[in-house]
Formats: sequence, C-alpha cells, structure tokens
Amino acid sequence: MSDRYDVVIAGAGLVGASLALALARLDWRVAVLERAPFREVAPPTYDDRTLALSLASRNILSAIGLWEGLETRPDDGSTAGVTPIRSVQVTQKGGPGLVTISAQDHGLDALGYVVQARRLGEQVLKTLPGCPGVDLLVTCEVTDIQPGADDVRVSCQLAGEDTVIETKLLIGADGTASRVREALKISSERYDYDQTAIIANVTPQVHHDGRAFERMTDTGPLAMLPHVEERCGVVWCCRTSEAESILAMSDRDFLAAVQERFGYRLGLLQRVGVRASYPLARLTVASPVAQRSVIVGNAAHTIHPVAAQGFNLGLRDVAALTEMLTQAAETGDDPGDATRLQAYADWREPDVSRTVAFTDGMVRAFSQSFGPVAFARSAGLLALQLAPGLRGALAHRGMGFGGQRPPAMALAEPAR
Repeated sequence: MSDRYDVVIAGAGLVGASLALALARLDWRVAVLERAPFREVAPPTYDDRTLALSLASRNILSAIGLWEGLETRPDDGSTAGVTPIRSVQVTQKGGPGLVTISAQDHGLDALGYVVQARRLGEQVLKTLPGCPGVDLLVTCEVTDIQPGADDVRVSCQLAGEDTVIETKLLIGADGTASRVREALKISSERYDYDQTAIIANVTPQVHHDGRAFERMTDTGPLAMLPHVEERCGVVWCCRTSEAESILAMSDRDFLAAVQERFGYRLGLLQRVGVRASYPLARLTVASPVAQRSVIVGNAAHTIHPVAAQGFNLGLRDVAALTEMLTQAAETGDDPGDATRLQAYADWREPDVSRTVAFTDGMVRAFSQSFGPVAFARSAGLLALQLAPGLRGALAHRGMGFGGQRPPAMALAEPAR
C-alpha cells in the first residue's frame, strides 16, 4: 500500500495537531501519523494538569480555531478550561528581591493563560479527526525515512500493514525522543540538569486571583500557577536524587515541604492531589532542517520548564512554519523547497537561541548557593523591579512577542 501527500506530520501531540489544523486551510493533502490510538478525553478531576500559555500562544490557538472552545463552559457543568495570569511574581528563597510583572501595567487583561491540558486535548479530538484536507493515520509507526530529490518516502506500519507514504515535505513533531530526528541524522546536543520536576495540584487558603509565582531555590525553581476552582498547579524542580523520597511523602509532609519553599503568599496549602514526575534536560539541534524535512517543537528544542516557555516555543514554530508554507501554497511552490526551509530555520534561530539561553541561564544562576552569586541574584531582582523599561522588555518576551513574528502572533499585541 502507498499514498502521496503534500505534507506529512509525524506526531499528533499538541504541536503536531496544531500545525495540522493550521495547514488545513491550504489546498494541499496533509497526513498526520500517530503511533498511539486517539483516546477519549478523561472526565474532569482534581488532578487535571496545566499548560501555561503566553499571550502570543493564545493568538496562535485562536487563529487555528482552538481557543474559543477553551473559554466556553463545557456541557458537563465543569468550569471553563482557561485561567488568566494577571501578574507574575519572581522571588528567591532566602534572599531579598521581588520582581512583579502586571498585566494592568501593560493595558492588558492578562499576561497569559493557564489552560487545562485535558480541555486542549478535548478541542483537538473534536477538531482534528475529519478535518477537511487532513488524514489522521493512527496506530502508525514510522520504520524508515528515505529523502529524495523530489519527495520523501516514509515507510511505516499502519494498523499492522506495511505502508509507504510519499510526501513533498516531512515534518517531525514527535517529541524529545524523536524518531524522525534520528532517522534524518539531525545531530542533537543533550544536557542533563540533574533535576526532576514534581507536578501536582494544590488548594491554598487564599485565592490566587490570577497570580503566578516563580520561586527560585538552591535546588531549582518552584512555580505556582493559577488554576481552575481555586486550585494552583505546582511545578517543583528538585534534585533528581531527592525525587523518589518527595514522591513517597505523605500528603501532609509534601504540603509542608512545598510551604517551606514557597512561603505563605497564598496562606496555608490545604489540599494536594496526585503527584507525578519527569526528568529535566535540555536538547538542542544545530539545524532543524534536512532534505525535504523539518523538525518542530520538542523534537527540535526541549528546554527547562522554568518560565514555562517550552510549549509556547513550539507553538511559535507552528506559526512561523505555517506562514512560510502559506506563502509556498499561494505561489504554487514546492513545500519541501530547500531554500524556503532554510529561510524558516534562519527565522526561528534567534528566538530559539534566546529562549534556550534565558531558561538555561535562570536555572544555572538560581541553583548556586555561593555567597557572591546569591548577592548578585538579589541585586538583579531589585534592579529589575526598579527599572520599568527592563521589566517591560522582560514581560514582552515572556508574552511571546520577541523578535520577528508571523501575523497570527500579532493579534492583540501590547505596546511596549
């Protein structure tokens, strides 16, 4: 069995699915290959996980038709899946200095949003299957990739049957352990932070009121994100050697440990849900493009969750690549043209490099307890709070508006 497409996307995660929906408006045949079967979204629970979205990411999701459904209250009577971030407070444990970035200071209702991952997945499940111009091929495992002068031959097992799919352009959106990246021999560099993220939902005594917190500690950052129904999403980055014991704590001891690191800005922490964990590492590539191929999202750049930039960076890949491919469709050009793909890589490089450097620098700077370094951190936080121009530039980048931007990101862009 064989078939031909203009574009094939390997990976139907949130980045790959968003890209497929963005490309659906083009007069092209698009296929999305996904190893796992699509599952029904689970009913809402206390443990629903969160995604922190920048204002630019909200604009991108709106442009491809996923945002409106997130803001609408679902039929099951649960709350809407979006919580606005009205301010962000950055502090360090054991030292002075506080940086507060407020949406009000920029004439905005929100700096960004915390979205229930379940609700975003639900919107994808509603929208992607049956989308005109897009074939969703599930239980499809890529076994070989052969780029050629005119197309890419993708060999795969589709529902147990050997299949060859030919495409003008192959896009790898298959995550950090990308098989597409490996098959294309795109070199990557990995750095292990020796940290593990412990994630859970908690209910504080004081309502978060749209406030997000980033607390820097000598073992890694601890984030507290505003969530639905007065909950907060906790992301505690600890030393990997400590992760197992933290996961084994009783609920009472876990809440006390988080409280000791976070403080009492939201009063007492009163309830905690199920805890989960994942190791933290940085992965980067020299170039995201190969012959008639490109990788996006975590396949091209996996970063530390400090400042919650990872998924937002992947959505900016989606917006930029969609803009480049829209130009190709309008002029009747080959979507896999090497010059256009290199132009995409050149466009994305400054944003990716700055975001990787920013997150990596924060982790390294705030994970050292050496006295002069700690003093410099405090001085830096104080300087940021006292310098509106610097704080405004930081907010602008945090909202996802740094560097050259495709039109979809410019909607509702704040003035500096």
